[in-house]
Amino acid sequence: MKPGVAILPIDSDGNVYLTRQFRYALGKESIEVVCGAIEEDEPQQKAARELEEEIGIKASKLIDLGVVDLDTSIVNCSIQLFLAKELIKTEAN
Repeated sequence: MKPGVAILPIDSDGNVYLTRQFRYALGKESIEVVCGAIEEDEPQQKAARELEEEIGIKASKLIDLGVVDLDTSIVNCSIQLFLAKELIKTEAN
């Protein structure tokens, strides 16, 4: 699988913003952090774009938390984690 980014936005009051998506493999909606596959962008650029597209939030600070490998017994898929702070609400796409 393509590498990706996952972003956890936390506002100044400690609220966390997640997204809800229907996942066919589960047969139901799943509550998740914002995430997306990295194509040609740098991970931080992709993280900023996914955050705004999926939940309508811009972050003045994206803190790199490192890389994790998910589901290593099933797939090879590294994910760059980011903590988003100093949030500005916009329109989701």
